[in-house]
Amino acid sequence: MPELGWPTPYLDVASALAIGALIGFEREKHKADEHLQGALGLRSFIIAALAGAVGALMTRAIDSPWPLVAVLLAVSGVVVASYVVEVSLDPRKSGATTELAAVATTALAALAVLGHRDMAVPLAVACAAALAFKKPLRRVVKGFDKADLLGMMKLLIASFIVLPLLPDRTLDPFDALNPYRLWLLVILITALGLVGYVAVRRFGARTGTLMTAVAGALVSSTAVTLSLARHAAAVDGNAVRPAAGGILIGWSVMAGRIAVLLVAVNASLLVLLWPVLLALILPAMAGAAWLLLRPTGAAATAAAPVGDGMAGDGGASDGMSSEAVASDGATGNGAARVSAAVANPFSLGPAIRFAGLMAVIMFASALAERYLAPEALVAVGALSGLADVDAITVSMAERSLAEAARLDVAAAAIVAAALVNTGVKYGLAATAGGRMMARLLAPATAVSLLAALAAAWLRL
Repeated sequence: MPELGWPTPYLDVASALAIGALIGFEREKHKADEHLQGALGLRSFIIAALAGAVGALMTRAIDSPWPLVAVLLAVSGVVVASYVVEVSLDPRKSGATTELAAVATTALAALAVLGHRDMAVPLAVACAAALAFKKPLRRVVKGFDKADLLGMMKLLIASFIVLPLLPDRTLDPFDALNPYRLWLLVILITALGLVGYVAVRRFGARTGTLMTAVAGALVSSTAVTLSLARHAAAVDGNAVRPAAGGILIGWSVMAGRIAVLLVAVNASLLVLLWPVLLALILPAMAGAAWLLLRPTGAAATAAAPVGDGMAGDGGASDGMSSEAVASDGATGNGAARVSAAVANPFSLGPAIRFAGLMAVIMFASALAERYLAPEALVAVGALSGLADVDAITVSMAERSLAEAARLDVAAAAIVAAALVNTGVKYGLAATAGGRMMARLLAPATAVSLLAALAAAWLRL
């Protein structure tokens, strides 16, 4: 924190009192809004902070912790007595949040006086925010079910307990498989899927095509492609255009996800590949805009659940199921509303399968690098693109970062995977969605692939 030119003890005490005033102000407002009688308010919190400051000053003066311990015990005793009295006056009272906040205020004030203002003030702000955002926090918690909570705990265990236990070194003779790096990248992929999951949960089951495509493609653009194509085939022709637009948006998100992974692992590859990624994104976005914004007459009004749980280009996407819904005749422009229900991305099963796939690709890449010409990695990338883009992207980024593969060869392998994967998704959409879907997607697909090939030829 910036110094104000005051003597340090005065500044410490001022910070302590400010902490009490901040938390006390929030509690005073809560007290007035809830019409609470006898609850601790602004003055009580300032006094609690003052007690903590005095206890800390005495502790510093005699170089003994006991004055501060005595103050904390005394404040805790007073707070408990206040709680007992308040419950006797109003038996409906069940929480002790205000009382706990008072004890925390005393401790934070003491922390500030003991020379840790830089830690005490942010903690006080966090405490006040937690108190003020009571209702929004409860709404967030209610939005998650028990399975979500258990899954989140699994992800936290994987991140903060399992990950530190893994060896951060390669364990094979080809220097290809590093368990720590593999698991870290699995967590990164799962986090991208989490963004899509939260978006769908936050905006409900009837969002627009744009929200569905973006949120779903963060999990798996292949699953989005199949879901929307099957939905378009299941209802009348008015659903085909918005579904095709959503599919193209999903493909654009795939290219954006590649960019995010490259930034996270090896940004040097992004410097090489950004024209290629842009060539994949812009034609797809232009085609999506044309399909979604151009009036078509009547809007679709049917709905059909679809989805196959397929892991397309997103490694942590095996658990995705999608439901496409076209509705809202009031729109009058065919911009059917589509939504996707994305399964819990905290499940470790898909993540472990992704780790296995990525390990196979990395091992195959190492073998190709050692026993074949460097260009063989491009073939590995093309084969990987039949099922997945994320794994080969991460693998090539890792190997080029470790100088186990040439930067241009790694970039070419990623390009091959992206192009093959785009072609595969077009084939899936054409097969599942019918001739009209194939015809609508063909121009943007052809331009994207040709532009990406041209950009790769000029850049690499």
